[in-house]
Amino acid sequence: MANRIDCSITENYLKEKARALCPDATHHCTINCSDCPMHTRNCKTDELLNPADAISRIQKWSDAHPRKTYKDDFFERLPNARKDEEGYPFADACDIYDNDMRVLCSDKSCHECWDLPMKE
Repeated sequence: MANRIDCSITENYLKEKARALCPDATHHCTINCSDCPMHTRNCKTDELLNPADAISRIQKWSDAHPRKTYKDDFFERLPNARKDEEGYPFADACDIYDNDMRVLCSDKSCHECWDLPMKE
């Protein structure tokens, strides 16, 4: 999976945990405990005592709920746009998403940029 977020990286884990637990970005948990990827008897204690399990649960959730990529957004807006042989737009992502992409594009190939998750 090209868009997989590696939750073993602390920053990614924290971002994906926040996205899973707080989909409305208010920083308050808004989901039912039974739907929570962190749901155990005591979420905070379990996270501290068994971080590998917590990472695994968030990774599983993240894999099941991938972030929208620039490629996804482009083809949602322009479903009939031409694609290259690998299914990517012919345009450069940084030309389309100028403000978001300029810094990111400098050391990546065009396909890598198209596969980046969009900013929240």
